[in-house]
Amino acid sequence: MTRYLRRQPQISGRKEGIASSVPEPPSPPGPARPAQPRWRPNEEQLAILEDFYKQGTPTSQENIDTITELLRHRGPAELNKVYSWFQNKKSRDKRKRRRIEEGAGTSGSFAIATTVAFQSSAASSGKLSSWMREQKKRRTRKKNMRDFSSCR
Repeated sequence: MTRYLRRQPQISGRKEGIASSVPEPPSPPGPARPAQPRWRPNEEQLAILEDFYKQGTPTSQENIDTITELLRHRGPAELNKVYSWFQNKKSRDKRKRRRIEEGAGTSGSFAIATTVAFQSSAASSGKLSSWMREQKKRRTRKKNMRDFSSCR
């Protein structure tokens, strides 16, 4: 057990620091710097971000710089926030696709609504057929890998 020195008032002939086995309460955990406010792109900025995302623009440093400059003409935007938006959007889309693939195992109207919403958004962007082809390829690859591993 650790001993801490607590400062006690001086009482006739005693020293100021008295050893105590009572631990001092830890300081409350807190961020080293204050939290930044969340960036919420306005409608114009969001439309620009969505357009670049649908075009399949890679998230290279130059592209993010260019997009950030475009967004700054329509409101506040920071480089790291724009980069994070693209990463989060990619992650959300992946999760949505996974839910659609596993939709048969999920019961309820949520899976149906999610599937319909995603398919309608994909159809409007013209990517539904390519997306479906890609999913079929993945299923075939998985099946072939299972068949191959069972032969060993």
